[in-house]
Amino acid sequence: MVRAREATLEVASLAALSGVLTWNLLRDGLPLSLDSSSQYWPWYVYLGQSLRSGRIPAWNPSTFGGTPFAADPLSGWTYLPAMSLFVLLPPGMAIATFVFAHFWLAALATFGLARALSLPRSAALLAAAVYAGSGFFQFESVAAQPYVAVAAWLPLVLQPHFGGSWPEDRRR
Repeated sequence: MVRAREATLEVASLAALSGVLTWNLLRDGLPLSLDSSSQYWPWYVYLGQSLRSGRIPAWNPSTFGGTPFAADPLSGWTYLPAMSLFVLLPPGMAIATFVFAHFWLAALATFGLARALSLPRSAALLAAAVYAGSGFFQFESVAAQPYVAVAAWLPLVLQPHFGGSWPEDRRR
């Protein structure tokens, strides 16, 4: 029961951190870069509209007089968070939720990786806060959402490689 309470507190703490980071980034409205305003957010909105209408978005007629869409790995096609959020929510809410979800995922995954590396809980929480709150995440959440998507999942992907011990300990 105590471990469940601790785990709930940790997850809630990381959610609160992610909420603060999202609020800090979006408090004055959605900051946009050239890439996010002309590519990523419009592509994700188009993706959501297409899927909501029941069709696979193979072709985007709105960009450059028409371009392949599903074949573009940056379009969001096959990325479940983008596909689901932009289908279920209006664009502004989907963007805010997408940003929040990636901050939270990065924090949770980093916490898990730090614990797999045998760091104490306090150090793991600090690592999660530093990674999710880094300038990289802040900047790329505005500029290039696919980079944030990859970086948020990266600590989770690294966890099986460590198996709960430092790499040097495995050689013994």
